[in-house]
Amino acid sequence: MTAGQWPREYNLMVTGTIGILLKAKLEGKIPSLRHDLDVLRESGFWLGEELYLKILEQATKPHKVG
Repeated sequence: MTAGQWPREYNLMVTGTIGILLKAKLEGKIPSLRHDLDVLRESGFWLGEELYLKILEQATKPHKVG
């Protein structure tokens, strides 16, 4: 069983670094998602340009949190 299969096998939700940052932005807990994503990228965290832009777009859409 791979690391990606294990949580699904036990019906667990998995949230990664980007998901946590996006949720924090949507909940008003961080002022700038762009800044935090840039800091991650500058420290060597790989995040492709297309995904980077998609995440920033998601942060500007109205969401129901909770």
